[in-house]
This record gives sequence, structure tokens and C-alpha cells, in this order.
Amino acid sequence: MGAYGRDAQPGARLRAVLARGCILHRWARYTGDVTGTGDLVFVYGTLRTGQANHGRLLAGRPMAPAVLGGHELRLGAWPWVRQAEGASVVGEVVEVDRAKLAELDALEDVAGGWYRRERATVRLGDGAELEVWTYVAGSVARPEDRPVAGGDWLAAFTWYVGYGSNLSTARFASYLAGCRDTTPPWRWAAVEVPHRLLFARDSRKWGGGGIAFLDPAPTPGVRTLGRAWLVTWEQFADVLAQECGLALGTLEAPALLAAGSIPHPGHWYGCVVALGQREAWPMVTFTDELAGTLALRDPGAAYRAVIVEGLTEAHGLSPEEAAAYVASHSITASGAGSVAPGGPGPSPG
Repeated sequence: MGAYGRDAQPGARLRAVLARGCILHRWARYTGDVTGTGDLVFVYGTLRTGQANHGRLLAGRPMAPAVLGGHELRLGAWPWVRQAEGASVVGEVVEVDRAKLAELDALEDVAGGWYRRERATVRLGDGAELEVWTYVAGSVARPEDRPVAGGDWLAAFTWYVGYGSNLSTARFASYLAGCRDTTPPWRWAAVEVPHRLLFARDSRKWGGGGIAFLDPAPTPGVRTLGRAWLVTWEQFADVLAQECGLALGTLEAPALLAAGSIPHPGHWYGCVVALGQREAWPMVTFTDELAGTLALRDPGAAYRAVIVEGLTEAHGLSPEEAAAYVASHSITASGAGSVAPGGPGPSPG
């Protein structure tokens, strides 16, 4: 049946398309045997390059960037799409054989109605169109699930790295409860970042004592323990707004990352810092732009306890090890710094 027939290796047709830099006319409206080798599938969530299910099920296969028009991407517990006039979804096309298609159906629980596999038309970068399979929402959809701006799963998220009280699950959950989107983090990861941890300022909310900051400038050899929460950019902006006592919607991300600070000077956590990349998403956090020069102040007992709780959860430290880590970044009473100029402020830390 030729190079693209039933006997071809999965991915052969797509490899040929990519090698030519364009789509062949006879594949522009492909409607071949849907149970045979060479089915094309449009993926838009965890099956995209760099994502967890891609590594499990599609690793090593050619992936062609594509856009699905007339659909919108929404996110709740899982990403899903549905028809929506004027909207579009960013994703990739992959070629699979019959066995792999069955594996994808199982992942999406097509038999149970979680998703439905349907035919759709996608557009490649050169404007050419392909007929593909894709998975649209079944019972996975919930009324409260929110649309993803721009329809791009990868562009919608960031890793927010907590290094102080937001190491703690309970503490971070209280911030998310105050966001416009209260969806829990997609997942979290224990991380280390090359920025010096210090305790400074004087937080009335914590009963006095210093709170955690990162030096905005990296220091070679320094490894500060953190907890990366995979959240939407909107959630990151809302958490930062809460830290700074600003109204929700005041800050917009990811423009914050490009600017490096919030457009409201004078806040303790107004400096946005890029911490590299993890998987397909950037890691970011916020701190005081003056952190590297602040007078140091030991944290109070309540603040220390929340950090210890977070370190035991995220990094598997014993309470004693976590307490020793906090102590190693504190100062002795004889060397205690005074409250930084400006005195106590409203920031919760």
C-alpha cells in the first residue's frame, strides 16, 4: 500500500510531512481507515511533548504543532475541550497505530464516558488542514471548570515556588481559597534553588519576628529548599496580590515575569524572580527586591512551625531536621539584626 499504507511504521506519514516542511495534499483531508495503522490524533493536555502521559505513551514519536479551531480548552481536575464558536485550542498531532489508539482510549476512559473520541479538523503551521481524532469532554466536564486563556495548556501554567510559609499545604491552600480560581494545584514538586534564604522585616501577622525572603540574585553553591506548586498564571497573580494586599485582578501574569516586579512599589514581595524551567513550565517566585541588603531578624515560633511543617511534607525531613534547616538560616541573639528601615508592614510572609 506504499509508504503510507497499512504496513507502514507508525509515525512514517507524519515524519514525511515534517521532513517536507508542508503537508501533502492527499493528507490535507485524511479520512482513512480509522482502525488501521496510521491514525492521526490531536492532543492538547498531558499527552503533549514534555508532559507526563506523553513520556508514558508517546515518547519518541514525531509531534507536529497544530491548532484545533471551533473548540475551547477548559480546566478542572483535568483539561478538556468542547465546541465553541470563535475559540481555538493549541496542541500537537501524532500518528499512532491501532494498539496505541486503544491505549489512548483507555487513558481517557472512553468506555466509561469520561472523554469521547471524535473526528475533527486541525490546522498546521503552514495553514494546511488535517482530519484527526481528538478527545472531547464527556463526564469529565464540570460547570465550574474555567476556560484556559489562549487555549494553550503549556502557556497557562507556571510553577510557583514557595520557600517560607507556602511550603505548607494548609498554608498555601488558604491562599488558593482567596483566588478567583480556587482549583487545587495540578501537582507539586520538591525543588532546590540557588538563591540565599534569609529572614528579615517584622511581621505583625505572625506575632512578630522575621519572615522568609530570597535574595533576588543567585549565589553559586547555595541550595535553598522549596516547594513548586503547578498553578495557573492567574492563580500566581492572585496569590501575589494577596501577599501585597492588592485587589484580585489588579495584577496580570505572565507579564509580571517579564517586568520583574509589580507596578505597585513599596510592597515586601513585589519582586518577581525567574528560577529556571521544570518540564514545560517556568518556575517563579516573589521576594523583596531589597532582600540582599535587609537587616536580618529571626522568625517567631509560629512562623518557624509552619515552615517545619512544609519541609516535612515536601522534602521528607524529620521535624528535627527541618527545625535545624530553619535554624541554619537564622541568626544568634547576639548577632540579631534590627527591623529594616520602614518598620513592620502588612505583608503576611
